[in-house]
Amino acid sequence: MDEVENLNAMLELLECKNMSEWSASMFKLARQYGFPFVYFGIKSSRAVSCRSAFVQTNFSTAWRHLYDRCYYEIDPIALHCHRHVHPLLWDETTFASDRQREFYEEGSRYGLRSGIGYPIYGPQGQAGILCFASDGPPREDVRIRASLSLLRDFACESYFNVSRIEETGGPVTALTPRELECLRWVTAGKTSWEMSRILSCSEATINFHVYNVTRKFGVQTRAQAVIRAISEGLVAPL
Repeated sequence: MDEVENLNAMLELLECKNMSEWSASMFKLARQYGFPFVYFGIKSSRAVSCRSAFVQTNFSTAWRHLYDRCYYEIDPIALHCHRHVHPLLWDETTFASDRQREFYEEGSRYGLRSGIGYPIYGPQGQAGILCFASDGPPREDVRIRASLSLLRDFACESYFNVSRIEETGGPVTALTPRELECLRWVTAGKTSWEMSRILSCSEATINFHVYNVTRKFGVQTRAQAVIRAISEGLVAPL
């Protein structure tokens, strides 16, 4: 897919109204990048047990049962994502101990030979993992890894959006007119300096409003704020 097709496909995640639509859309996107298997797991905080996590996956049911019974505590992918913020490109060499090598051999029988694991951190302390896997050799194309990183952001925001819809009807975050105006220019790709010229104010004022937007959304970056705003219908994708 080219960049426009890539973005349009990910935007479909933000249109999902229930978890069934959401998981089907995410699994479809992963297949388009060459990863037929996906595991999305998220728990309310890093402190709680992984057994309490919300999970959406198309891994084999037999493998899930075996994993939960024997391997979840030694999974090097999950351990990495619990301790780091950067993704892990994994293959056979990632599994160092005898137990981990046994784990890998069992997983490979179910088509899980290599992949990429991305940490997930939510706005209210949630923590989890998004893992893409395939039966082939490692995918080292940096463009694919960058696209999957963006997909992780869309997947997380759309998951939280669907959760809000299912639990409360999906309330829209209240932004001031100035915050919304700045957000629309951020969506258009403008820098703080460019917005200060357009809106006839200082860069500090722009940064103040943008900071307030990210704080209200509970996100860290402008890109995440844009994704959240699109999911709530506050701005239209370009």
